[in-house]
Amino acid sequence: MQQTQASLTAQANDLTKQEADLKAQQDELNKEKADLEAQQADLQKQADALTKQGNELQAQADDLTAQGADLQAQADSLQAQADDLQTQGDQLQAQADDLTAQQTAAEQEQQDALDLQDDLTAQVTTAGGDSRATDPRIVKLQDALATPSGVQRVIPPMVNDAGTAVVISVIATTRPADPATAQLVDQLRTEVIPPALSPGMQADVGGNTANNVDLATVITEKLPLVILTVIGLSFLLLLIAFRSLLIPLQAAITNLLSAAAAFGVVTAVFQWGWGLDLIGLSSPYGTVPIASFVPLMMFAALFGLSMDYEVFFISHVQGLHGKGMAHKDAVRSGLASSAKIISAAALIMIAVFGSFILIDDPIIKQFGVGLSVAVALAALLVLLLAPAMLTLFGERTWQLPKFLDKILPDLDLEGNKRSSNVLVPAGASTKDTPGSPPE
Repeated sequence: MQQTQASLTAQANDLTKQEADLKAQQDELNKEKADLEAQQADLQKQADALTKQGNELQAQADDLTAQGADLQAQADSLQAQADDLQTQGDQLQAQADDLTAQQTAAEQEQQDALDLQDDLTAQVTTAGGDSRATDPRIVKLQDALATPSGVQRVIPPMVNDAGTAVVISVIATTRPADPATAQLVDQLRTEVIPPALSPGMQADVGGNTANNVDLATVITEKLPLVILTVIGLSFLLLLIAFRSLLIPLQAAITNLLSAAAAFGVVTAVFQWGWGLDLIGLSSPYGTVPIASFVPLMMFAALFGLSMDYEVFFISHVQGLHGKGMAHKDAVRSGLASSAKIISAAALIMIAVFGSFILIDDPIIKQFGVGLSVAVALAALLVLLLAPAMLTLFGERTWQLPKFLDKILPDLDLEGNKRSSNVLVPAGASTKDTPGSPPE
């Protein structure tokens, strides 16, 4: 009985403890329930807000749907208008194509008419109004003459009365003195005319330009030969006259230097245009062509004048040396006695040639400038370079190889054979002079 009661008491205690645990659990569940209810309230608020937003968005969607419907209606209307415009455009394009075809046909007809007119005009112009000039052989040659790029115009042919000759004039794009014009003449002669000639035809290139080109070519080819011939003959004559190898050499050097310098001055003034205004000559091109024969004639005249001054000076020196005067003294005395005469003669010739510059003809001016400068340089070199070279040569100036001494004649141009009569420079002692009498 007591055991049963103790057992029941223990069970009662367990139940009491379980009741307390259950209450604690119930409290926790109630707390969780309150939290869930609070969360439910918050979620309900959020759901209400989202529902409100959904309603607003639905309203906006309905508005946009209505606007879209309006825009679609407008787009349908615009598409209908575009279809109408496309139809009108297609009709207009078809009309434009028809008009273009008609215009093309009209232009082609007009071009055919113009071509026919040009052909008729070309035939009449090419023939120069002479039906004989329409000969296919002449037309072929005339067409060939117009092909080079340097040809500006081909003048209609002129046929002689007998019909056996024809003259065709060609006008170049460059001026007559231009090197390109000379090249055109050569091109016509070598490349253009030969293949354009028909059997039985003969063609020559003439006229002022071609003649000048031919003259310049001949002079250019012969000028070195002329210079060598003049120098060779003058060397030989001076060799015979003065019985010396160095004197002709010195004279040749002096003359060549003065000639080269004169040619350079003429080139600078006329070909390069330096100082054209100073000589009263103007040119739209800034230069003036040098006549092909001017250098040749300048060289001949210059060499003669320069050689005259040279012979005059050397003959004085040889005369003094031949009378026994020492070489350097003879050069000094010869220069003193001939310098004034050479200078006066040169000034006279410079004045004469310089007066040519006053003439309007460019060729005469070229001679005036070239010869006046050449004479001035020749006199200057004879008075400065020649004495210096003779002084450097010393007594070798008068030496001659034995074989030449035997074959060359002794001309004694001044009659100054070596004698005991010696000219002594002022202030010199006679005992220092070879051949002087004893004191």
